[in-house]
Amino acid sequence: MKHLPDFPLVRPAKLSQLFVDREITHFSEAVAYLRKLPYRRTSESRDLSSVLADSGGSFTARNALLVQLAREQGFKDLSLSLCTHEFDRNCPEVDAILGEQGLEGFPDAQGCVQYQGQMFTVANDSLCLEAEVLSAIEIAPAQINTFKRRYHQNYLSNWVRLERLDRVWSVETLWDIRSRCLDQVARHWNRCLRSVS
Repeated sequence: MKHLPDFPLVRPAKLSQLFVDREITHFSEAVAYLRKLPYRRTSESRDLSSVLADSGGSFTARNALLVQLAREQGFKDLSLSLCTHEFDRNCPEVDAILGEQGLEGFPDAQGCVQYQGQMFTVANDSLCLEAEVLSAIEIAPAQINTFKRRYHQNYLSNWVRLERLDRVWSVETLWDIRSRCLDQVARHWNRCLRSVS
């Protein structure tokens, strides 16, 4: 299993300075710091520093922040991939919501750090997604809001049509269910953080 690289934060730049101000001087320390932040739905702000200012953010926002931090330090081997995967009933946090809706699952999208052919996330030490990746495209860290949402909704629209579920499910309804699922994921993540603090 590969691991994310480590390097000192030595080049003065906007995001790097925000970490150094928190006495975080290496990339591995930044990963550990971001992993311990609460899960919060990301605002429409394109400024990745809001994750630090708000002391929390989505996994996608934190992963995008790591990629941008690496780029500031001249480390170009990390990229951000928008991975589509199955959000299904194997995820205990969302099983009840999907069950009450009569859904086995649906495609979700998450931004992951790609390094040497593997994908990682601040959510854990292992590969980004335990579920099979259905598709992945490289995006810029600045694309995690509007572009990510449009791409995901377009993917859902095609999925509903291809699976012949368009008479039962609309993208808007699935998006609302997804929001409820993410709220459950946030509660679970934040409970786990409190229990280890």
